[in-house]
Amino acid sequence: MALNLFRTSLLTTNNRQLIITIMNIRTHFTKTPNHHTKAKWRPFRRAKVLDIDLPDFDKDRKLRSYTLQEQREYLKREGIPPVRNAEYKPLYIDASTEAFEAYVPPEGDGKATLMSKDRLN
Repeated sequence: MALNLFRTSLLTTNNRQLIITIMNIRTHFTKTPNHHTKAKWRPFRRAKVLDIDLPDFDKDRKLRSYTLQEQREYLKREGIPPVRNAEYKPLYIDASTEAFEAYVPPEGDGKATLMSKDRLN
């Protein structure tokens, strides 16, 4: 598409400039490829490419249109474990200003002051 835009914009100028521009564009498309063509390195080139299984959105959309019983049958046929719909409320501890369980020190674990009996002994 860019080639056609170049041609139409330069048709109004002289022919010399048009020929130079077309030659530059043509050499751009005929560059040598930037990879090895030797079969020895083919496994290494293949190892650089990762195959990713994309999710099937049509299947998910179709599954959402099923009733609850049809969804269970479909998941059982496919061998997928049933979805557990336990709705837990998120708990962010820093958002609370109170202590969840107040700390109660064990008996006799008070502060030792200069006047306490344990400190004097």
